[in-house]
Amino acid sequence: MDNKEKEKPHPSQPKETQSNILTQQIFHKSFFNKTRTQSLSNLDNVMPANTDLDDDQWRTVPERKRQRESPEINKALKQKKLDTYWLSQPIPTSNRFSDLSDDTQIPQTNDIIEKPAKAPPLYVDRVSNIQPLLKMLDEIAADDYEVKVLPNDQVKIQPKSTESYTKIVKNLQERNTEFYTYRPKQDRCFKVVLKNLHPSTDIEEIKAELEMQGHKVTNIWNVKQRITKKPLPMHFIEVESNNNNKDIYNIKSLLHCRVIFEPPRPKRDIPQCSNCQQYGHTRKYCFRKPKCIKCAGDHASSKCERKERSNSVKCILCDGNHPANYKGCAVYKELQRIKYPTQPGKHRQTTRSVHRPNHAETTARQQDQPSYKQVLMSNKSQHPSLPANKQSPNESTEVQTNSNDMKVIMNTMSQLIQQLSTMTNLLMEIMTKLTNSVH
Repeated sequence: MDNKEKEKPHPSQPKETQSNILTQQIFHKSFFNKTRTQSLSNLDNVMPANTDLDDDQWRTVPERKRQRESPEINKALKQKKLDTYWLSQPIPTSNRFSDLSDDTQIPQTNDIIEKPAKAPPLYVDRVSNIQPLLKMLDEIAADDYEVKVLPNDQVKIQPKSTESYTKIVKNLQERNTEFYTYRPKQDRCFKVVLKNLHPSTDIEEIKAELEMQGHKVTNIWNVKQRITKKPLPMHFIEVESNNNNKDIYNIKSLLHCRVIFEPPRPKRDIPQCSNCQQYGHTRKYCFRKPKCIKCAGDHASSKCERKERSNSVKCILCDGNHPANYKGCAVYKELQRIKYPTQPGKHRQTTRSVHRPNHAETTARQQDQPSYKQVLMSNKSQHPSLPANKQSPNESTEVQTNSNDMKVIMNTMSQLIQQLSTMTNLLMEIMTKLTNSVH
């Protein structure tokens, strides 16, 4: 029996002896006689591949793990290499914020930068020679203005700042210049409409309540119905111009009442100056000579001699027989048409409404037209010699025409009857002939 068969464990043997035999088979000496791959780094320490080892002798294997160098040494070596290279010289750097101190604060982007208010223009009249005007402007505002020449000897001056605007207005007033301008934007009031507050509410209480909320009221008045003059639960309020003006729309309760603040509706109307009677500006910023609204004279309307209504009036705009503020004036209609043209839908409604008169117009027309009784009485007054039962000439002619028409109709009817009778006679003759031929 071979040695291999002898080494096989028998099932009858105990388990400990069986495990010893298996370990001897696995770790046999023939496994340690194989040649090993030689490492380039440890050639001197490795023994030749042909050397035989005894069963009890073991081979010492050198450590393969390479020792890592410290990072400080590597850093120094790398720095030395970089310093020696001519293209690896360190780049000189500078901090442009080094001069700033630590106390400096960076401006926040959320802060709103307000733009300076634009100055309103000035319109100067009767400028036949512009040289004195330009000389005055150069002395006052230097290069802080622009000039535009308009027709009818008028010049427009546009200041670039509010300071130049005030200086120009003051100097033009001192020289008694005829011109007009507008209110600066910073001087304009902020207007709102207050709704749902009883008209009997005290105005002073409303002012005090709004001032507590940070809004200074300059003027307030109650709105009345246009026809009945009945006070409405609505107030017009003017507030001083400020950055928090639009916060007034967030107020929902005032004096323990639920209220609504709304912006006023824009008016589709051109303003008219009560001083010079021209359109496009107001009296407060008009420095022209006054014109009368009634007689077109060179005086104020309040100083006119005509204190009562009169038909002999004159419009300074169109020389018509009406006052200057008449809305049917041709000049006003033309300006209104240019600035506020009518929309197609609204134009159709107006044209349709013209063809549909209201009840008042129809009653007025009926009153103007004479009744049937009035017409008869007028005919009797024109012909008093005619008796009551005698017909007037117009009525007699109508009767004659009617009788003639009846005669014509009767003649045509008689002719038709004769033709029908002849046709019936012919038919009877034909029928008799047919019956005789059949028999």
